[in-house]
Amino acid sequence: MPTFNFAKFIGETLESIIPQLNDQTELVILDGGSTDNTKEVVQQYQSICPQIRYFQQPERGGIDKDMHLSVEKAQGEYCWLFSSDDVMQKGAIDIILSEIKSKHTVYLCNFTICDFDVSITMQEHLILKNDKSLSFDLSNESARKEYFASATATPAFFSFMGSLVIKRSSWLETSGHQPDFWGSCWAHVARIFRMIPNGLTVKYLPVSFLRKRSYNDSFMDKGLIHRISIAIDGYLGIADSIFGDSSHEAFHIRRALQGEFPLATFLAVAKDAKKYKDRKELWRLFIKTFSDSPRHTKLWFFSVLFIPSRVIPILRFLFRINKRFFNFFFKHQTVLD
Repeated sequence: MPTFNFAKFIGETLESIIPQLNDQTELVILDGGSTDNTKEVVQQYQSICPQIRYFQQPERGGIDKDMHLSVEKAQGEYCWLFSSDDVMQKGAIDIILSEIKSKHTVYLCNFTICDFDVSITMQEHLILKNDKSLSFDLSNESARKEYFASATATPAFFSFMGSLVIKRSSWLETSGHQPDFWGSCWAHVARIFRMIPNGLTVKYLPVSFLRKRSYNDSFMDKGLIHRISIAIDGYLGIADSIFGDSSHEAFHIRRALQGEFPLATFLAVAKDAKKYKDRKELWRLFIKTFSDSPRHTKLWFFSVLFIPSRVIPILRFLFRINKRFFNFFFKHQTVLD
């Protein structure tokens, strides 16, 4: 469990986990240099739970490094990469202990999206387009295509660490590649994808194993556009590096991103983007995400971002008169690149 400045939340998280621990389990907490009273909160629980092992780093390392170190510190055969502000469902650990007997590389747990207080259920989240427990061998091309096509959002591609129970030995075997994407917030995703050549089996568990706290995104400190860029640039960079931009896998990763950041989201952000540099950045992210979309969709969003509203009716009139204007106008959008 990597954590940073979550003293306000980690107590509730620990209270949901500690009653489920037994002599087969440990709870490793890697504190990435917290400046609040996270240490004091954890120490209170350590006094009543000997399975807690707490490690504090002298300075902030970032989620990629902290996740890496937390697995290194662990001693078990499997590691559940749990978030320090979410709440584990009752009985979850017993189910996982039973499931890992099948020895898959990764177990992908479903979750429930809740409000900030984790008191109201907002959405029962399904990671795949299926409500059945399924296993996939991602080293097999046809099985991998089936799996990627069934993804509903990026948690299917391992974005949400709270969904992941990972075989520790397979994780450690890929440690040599880890620095490639440090700082992206998705180094663990690249690490899991790189298990494919040596055999990566994933079992999807459709039952909710945790309650995910909403409106507590620690990556929002630099604004919404920056937060969107973390997801889009990070994920598409990994897709291009590991699978290739034109691959079946990259296509479905873009599709998942379109589901998480649909056109409606881009339009809402564009409405508040007053600075030219923000609109230009939003256009760059839109083109990367919707690269498979029709030209007219891209042109329309371009017009929303950069063309005064009073000019748009004139453009529509010209377009109806001469469709060649459409092609000419679209070709010249590259001046913004």
